[in-house]
Amino acid sequence: MGSRHYVGVLGPHGTYRALYRQWGNHPVIEIPLLRADWQDHDRDMAGLLAVYDLTVDGRADSPEIYHGHLDEPTDDMEGLYLIDLDHAGIGFYVPDRARNWRLYSRHLLDGSDDLFTLDGSTIRCTTCAAVDEVRFSTAHTATGSGLDAVVTCTHCGCAETTTPAFTRHRTTGPGKR
Repeated sequence: MGSRHYVGVLGPHGTYRALYRQWGNHPVIEIPLLRADWQDHDRDMAGLLAVYDLTVDGRADSPEIYHGHLDEPTDDMEGLYLIDLDHAGIGFYVPDRARNWRLYSRHLLDGSDDLFTLDGSTIRCTTCAAVDEVRFSTAHTATGSGLDAVVTCTHCGCAETTTPAFTRHRTTGPGKR
């Protein structure tokens, strides 16, 4: 069973426009679906936006499209997927206790070399093959330009960090914990 989410496109300076989805899902389920939509449209960002009626020529200015800012609190949404056109990636945001959006994870649409495989129902570490033994977190970037999204395997300790520019860094863990 899903929860209330927006799927949208990231604009300049933290703005976004998004379409409401009654049955959104956790990134383990939703990211493979978004990747499949992107691949079905020949890896074309405009085609992906058309799937969610977010094209400039489509319903972008209709009442069904929500316009917001990442610094604004959310009322009752449980997740926000934002497509980053410049980096062919997706940022997933969840509300914090004060109902402000905070980064949860980042994913490239081309996930062919991901350290963690999302298959639509589980997340698997490609280093040790552990299933659903991960932790999502964020950390300030080394340059102070925002937040990095970090996925860590709690079994072997390897981690994948994705920067705001969707550059990925990987570290290997000390082994089985």
